[in-house]
Amino acid sequence: MSRRLLIGTDEAGYGPNLGPLTVTATAWEIPEGVEPASLWEEFGKVVTNAPTRGDQRLFVADSKQVYSSGDGLEDLEVAGNETIPIVYSARDDFGVSTVKMNFQTSGREKILTLKSSASRRSIGPETFKWDLAGLALAPGERVSYRIEAGDNDSVSGPKFSSSRTLHLYVRDDRSRAAKEGEEAQQFADALLDLLADQLEELKDPDFFRQRMEEILDVYQETYDEKHPLICMDEASRQVVSDVTLPLPMKPGAAKRVDDKYERQEVRSLLMFYDPIAGWRRVGCRESRTRTDWALEIKQLVDVDYPHAERITLVCDNLNTHTKGAFYETFEPEKARSLIKRLEFCHTPKHGSWLNIAENELSSMTRQCITSRRFETIEKLREETTAWQNHSNVRQRGVDWQFKVDDARVKLKSIYPKLEV
Repeated sequence: MSRRLLIGTDEAGYGPNLGPLTVTATAWEIPEGVEPASLWEEFGKVVTNAPTRGDQRLFVADSKQVYSSGDGLEDLEVAGNETIPIVYSARDDFGVSTVKMNFQTSGREKILTLKSSASRRSIGPETFKWDLAGLALAPGERVSYRIEAGDNDSVSGPKFSSSRTLHLYVRDDRSRAAKEGEEAQQFADALLDLLADQLEELKDPDFFRQRMEEILDVYQETYDEKHPLICMDEASRQVVSDVTLPLPMKPGAAKRVDDKYERQEVRSLLMFYDPIAGWRRVGCRESRTRTDWALEIKQLVDVDYPHAERITLVCDNLNTHTKGAFYETFEPEKARSLIKRLEFCHTPKHGSWLNIAENELSSMTRQCITSRRFETIEKLREETTAWQNHSNVRQRGVDWQFKVDDARVKLKSIYPKLEV
């Protein structure tokens, strides 16, 4: 009678002490008359080679399939001057020869040796205390690190394996506070603007027509240097810089710029424009608050037009463009003196196109900022100032043709129809 056997084999390396390679085998005798079945089916209630989510059976497969390091964790936020514990362990059949930590900061790669052992099959768990103070990390800097272990394979040569890559992020309290404050201010401004618009519409359904005709009448007044007309508008701009220096233009080749860029800070640009005299000034500020606006208006009154008796200021109807902004920024006496020299003329909701400064701000953006990258905020200020001075020398003004009579024809749908 013949015997039928089912034999399975596997191999493993146990290092130089017990031999370079160990082979094991298991044999199963199959009774006569029984066909060899799949062992996965026979032992399917307790083992599996393809577990599903929540499967409690024993996972039997190649070690690389059973264990995977997975993806990296989220950034660990640190202050940058503390000592953090790094817990590690390593195991290899041939023995662990070395354990190192590889980390990158400021674009440079560095290696720290954590442990050296020529014959131990396993190391750890052990703790390495990483002193971050010695790295001189800057706020906002990101550090990537991983643990690497090398085996002691004397037959094929040492091989290295690596842990998943983890990250440290150095907390930037100033930038975070500024960002949170700006977001809170923007949210509050949006709510106030919405409330103001709703109140105005409820209070006066003819609000748009009224404001529009007031502005159009102002544009038709005769120029008086003692009573100048100034249009004001503002916008936020994201400043970006090059990651890789562009290749300059040369004969036969245009300037080439890499599409990758680095975001810098956001700046608020304020345009003050005299459409009759052809004068303009561009303010560049870190934020867009009532205080920023009040400081720019003070410069307009005290520095740009110190001899003007009264300035007519056309601007959008934002909650930052109010007389109260002066009292929040200056002493009451100074605030009142500024207000007495200003005559406000606000554009209505959906009527920003009536503000000539919006056209001038758009011209500056297209001619000076769009498709350009600036290394620093100072460079942005330098370029906008150069554009401002060049335009002032040319005294480029605006010949506004849209008048009240034109509005009553072109926009007749917003005027009531009177029955005779």
